[in-house]
Formats: sequence, C-alpha cells, structure tokens
Amino acid sequence: MGRRLSAGLDHLATYVSRFPDRATWDALRSLGPTLIDQPSALDTLDPPADVIAAWYTDARQVRAHHVVQADAFAELERAWWRSGVAVLIFKGFDTATRFYPDPSRRAMDDIDILVRPADVAAAASVAIERGFTRLIREPGRLGPVDDDVHAEWTLRRAFGRFSIEIDCHWRPIADHRLAILLPGIEEIDLWDGAAPIAPEGALRPSAPRAALHCAISQIVGHPWSHPLGYLDLYLLGDDETWPTTLTLARRAGLLSSLALAARFARALYGAPGPPSIDAPWAVRTMVGDDWLGRNAWRRQMFARDVLLIALSRPRRLATLIRSESARLARRRNPGGDSRDRASATAALGPS
Repeated sequence: MGRRLSAGLDHLATYVSRFPDRATWDALRSLGPTLIDQPSALDTLDPPADVIAAWYTDARQVRAHHVVQADAFAELERAWWRSGVAVLIFKGFDTATRFYPDPSRRAMDDIDILVRPADVAAAASVAIERGFTRLIREPGRLGPVDDDVHAEWTLRRAFGRFSIEIDCHWRPIADHRLAILLPGIEEIDLWDGAAPIAPEGALRPSAPRAALHCAISQIVGHPWSHPLGYLDLYLLGDDETWPTTLTLARRAGLLSSLALAARFARALYGAPGPPSIDAPWAVRTMVGDDWLGRNAWRRQMFARDVLLIALSRPRRLATLIRSESARLARRRNPGGDSRDRASATAALGPS
C-alpha cells in the first residue's frame, strides 16, 4: 500500500478509536476493503469479529466487481477513442487508478466519465452498441429532472451477477440547481490541463483541479461526512497540489466550500489542507467533532441540504426556490405563456 495512503488510514484509526461502537463501524463500512490491507490501522481499531468478517466479504465483492468493471471500461475506452470521442475519467475511478497499488481495494458503485456536451449522444451510442442501456432518470428529491437540470446519463449493462454502471456527465457537477446556490462550481474546468492515461485511452484531470472538484462534490453530493470521498481528497491534496487548488477555489468563489471539505479530510486523515482558510464557524458548530458522521442523521441527504444552506447566501436560496417553482409550473402547464417560460428560464440560468 502506498505510503501516503497508509499514513492517512493510520491517522483515521487513531481518530476513531475513541469511539469503538456500532455507529463507528457503520460509518466506516465503505472503507472496509481498504482498511483490511492496513494491519497497523486494524490493530488500532480492533473491530469486532463480525465487522472484520463483513469487511472481508465486501472486499471480495469489490475485487470481483472491479475486475469486471475494468475489462468493460477498457473495451469502451478503446471504442470511444476509435470513434473520436474524448473521454475524461474522474471521481473514484480516477483516484483508484491514480493512488491505489491495488485499485480493487477502493470500493465504487460506478465509473464516472466526462464528455464534451456535443459528444454525449455519440458516447452513449458507442456504449449502447456494446450492450449498455440508458436508464430512465429517477424523479429526484426536488421533483422531476430533465437534461437542462441534470447533466448526466446513466448507462448500465449486466455481466452475470454484476451490473456495470457508467455515469456519463457533460458537466463536472451534474445538477445545475446546485450552481444556483454555489455559482462557482460551474467554473471547475476538468479539461484544462487534463492528460491522457495511456495512448488511445481516456484522459484524467490535473491533480489540483481534481482536488477542487473532489472537495466540492463531497459537499454538494453527499451527506455531512463521506469518509471514502474525503480519503480521495486527502490523496489528491498534497502539499504540492494545494497552492494551485487554493488559487482555483479563490477565483471561483469556492473558498468556504473548499475549507469545509479540507476540514473533514484534515480531521479524518491528517491532511495538511490549505493553511490560510478554515471551515465557516457556523458549519464547524453544526458538525461539532463528528467528522466521521457517526450520528446516523448526519449520513442522510437532509443533513447535506442543511450544510448547503449554511454555505450559500440567502438570496441564492431564494433564487433557487423561485427557479424551481417556475420549472415545476412549466412541467404542469407546458403550453403556458411564452413570457412566463422565458422568465423562468432566465431565473434558472444557462444549462
């Protein structure tokens, strides 16, 4: 196991060893396949036998799933390259192949790719020709969503008892409504500085941009604590990367969000993080010392919403409420007055 990864897991074990209870084991479940490869962390944690057994079972499942995932993606990767579709991998699949000596030790449910907006249909067509199916989008907690709101198509194919899922994004943060609360998230350009992983293959983002996207996606896409995602941030955000990441966040107006994500990574894994900023006082007060999310309600999406409200400005929240009301009204009355539709579209902003 890599030295930095090992050091982070040892720090995590020391932090959570103060809470040797069921809530801790539940919160750590996603990290089980990684922790079993770190004997020193396991010794510090000293989890019960049933927890160890569950982690080993998860690890076997993750390993088998990863083998199928990697083979399926390699075939798609070559096909996309031959068809002239530029594909960038990001999030968990990028981190697993970038930092883990054994990528199968990093659990992931799907593979996230980013394509240019003009290439979405072509990328999906390549996958569909190889047995994938585009899933019907679920309604979502805030009501039905369309492509102008949610910039992602989900492609899935069954391989025996495994299901391989490709999330094909054309914006790094898929839900445009989040950009109303935190406008700078649409300024994260993962294409800038991206480099090919191998000839005839996909690209991966530069480490500073990947770190910023990772930080923001933990805040906007997950409940209060997501230990696997913050391990990604810890691995991406080393001393060499942070200065550029900090500059990018400052330009995009995302310092508060970056500070919060960095605070989680620092508490859990000992990441140095940006020295000149810290999470907002109100957010630190809400989190208390529960950076792992041991409290079950902090692992619910409602808790994520609370954080977003705390991080956004009141006028942004009001804008989101108005735009959502207008969008849902358009769905109920698609033949309504064109001036109303134009007004609602302007409130929502560019897709």
